[in-house]
Formats: sequence, C-alpha cells, structure tokens
Amino acid sequence: ATPEPTGAEGVTARIRAVMARNVGLVRDGAGLRIAGTDLAALASALDGGAVTTDVRAWAEARNLLLVARMVTAFADARRESRGAHCRLDHPHTLGAEGLRQFHTLSDLDAVLGLPAPENAVAYGSQQ
Repeated sequence: ATPEPTGAEGVTARIRAVMARNVGLVRDGAGLRIAGTDLAALASALDGGAVTTDVRAWAEARNLLLVARMVTAFADARRESRGAHCRLDHPHTLGAEGLRQFHTLSDLDAVLGLPAPENAVAYGSQQ
C-alpha cells in the first residue's frame, strides 16, 4: 500500500504519479475512474490538512489537483480516441461532433455528480 501523502509536496508527487499511471496518452475508462477516485482522496487529504507556512506550495498543489481532476473527468466523458490520446476502450474517432469541447468548473461538478456551488458564476459551455 502506498503511504498517505504528507504536506503539499507529498500530495503533488502523488498527483503526478496518479496522472502518469492512469491518464496518459494511452488510457481507458477503468484507469480514468481509478484516477478520479485517487484524486478525490488526495483532495480530501489536502483539504484536511492545514495550510502550512509554505502557502505557495499548498496553492500550487490545489491548482494542480483541480487541473488533474478536470483532465481526468473530461477524458472519461469523451468516448473516443482523439489526436494523440488513445482510449483503449473507445479506439475510434467520432467525427465532427467530438472535435472541440469547452468546459468550466461548473461542468466539472456536473460530470462528478456534485451540486454546483451556490456562488458559482455561470460562464456557459460550448460543445
């Protein structure tokens, strides 16, 4: 078993390991869901710890974690291979409908099944 991360630097190292193992150029839905679960646990670990005296390292870990969760969730939502990103469980390209997608933080909450924050600003989403 992997030891629990300690501090912002430990969380950052674990995020990188999760992303390298499950969210690389060649991926599948099972690995993406494992990564999503691991990243959610890291979010809890980071939120559960107090902001240390190294506020910059903590903020960088929070930002890295947010981006990692977005990449993972939206990669799992895309049911095709596109460009250099190959989904082993969806090896074909869908066509024009999958060309370009734009997502917001509110979209992330929806994909993860979380209620949108009450103070969220709605920017909209283009598909």
